[in-house]
Formats: sequence, C-alpha cells, structure tokens
Amino acid sequence: MQLALLSGVVLATHADDAVLPAGAYGAAEILLVPDGFPALAGSALGGLSLIDAKALAVARITARRNGLIAAGYQHNFGASAGVRTLDCRTTEDQANWLALHGLWSALDPETMVEVIDAGNAVFATSAETGAGAILALGQWKSAIVVAARNLKNAVLQAADAGALAAIDLDDGWPGE
Repeated sequence: MQLALLSGVVLATHADDAVLPAGAYGAAEILLVPDGFPALAGSALGGLSLIDAKALAVARITARRNGLIAAGYQHNFGASAGVRTLDCRTTEDQANWLALHGLWSALDPETMVEVIDAGNAVFATSAETGAGAILALGQWKSAIVVAARNLKNAVLQAADAGALAAIDLDDGWPGE
C-alpha cells in the first residue's frame, strides 16, 4: 500500500471495541489510527500534514511488524511433525525459545525433545532439528524487524508529500 497524505473517514481506532470485517466497508481502506492520534471513528480525517502522515505511516508499520511476529513462526519439522507454528506473541515466548535453543544445542543432536506448538500440541523432534528451528525463528524475526526499520527510516526521511507517497508500506516484508 502506498501512503499518500490521507483524507477520508476514519473507520476505526484502537479504542474501538467492535471488530468488523474489512468487507463491512465495501472497497474502503481501513485505517489503523495510532493511540493518541486525534481522530474518532466516523469522523472525517482531513488532509494530514506531512508530520502527521509520517506518524501514521510509522504507526502502521509498527502494527504490521507486531502482527507478523504475534502470528508466530512457521517451521517444517519434517517427518511426522510437519509444519508447526511457534508462538512469538510475547517477549516471554521469545525468551523461552532462546533458552531452549541453548539447552538443545548442548544436547546430543539425536536426543529427542518435546516441543509445544502455538496450538498447544506436543510433538517430538531431535535436539538438532529443534535448535535449528529456533535459529531460523530468530532469523525470521530479525528479518521482520529490519524490514520495519527500513520502512520507518524511508518514511522519516521523506522530504515531502511526493516522496512519502512513493513509499510502498507493503514492500520488503519477509515471507510475503
């Protein structure tokens, strides 16, 4: 999505309790308005200043980064385990994976370890496969963080509305 200096009607804010499907608004784009942004659902969002448009773009990038990470990391554990999603919703989830990486890396590679996926299903894999999955998880998360940072840098460096409008906020995200 390319971001221009936006105008239109605010469809929802973070303060809204209702969660409506995108189709409820027809072809209109749903704008995520960051906390503290001066907008109310149903109110007109006038043409934004360059500073406000940048702030909105940065907030949208942050929301996308956080959403991708919170959705979890998918890894193919092979054999009977197949593709599993590993939780990354919280820093506690991420710290737990890091701790397990250290433990599993120190074990004999053929030692079987239990893993709990995002659906709370328990499956077994080798310590080597488990440690490799967590290393790949870290690389995946790093790629998302770098993509978000690069987009934010481009937004913040945009000298004018034309330069800001030329930035595609959907470009550069890993795995998409």
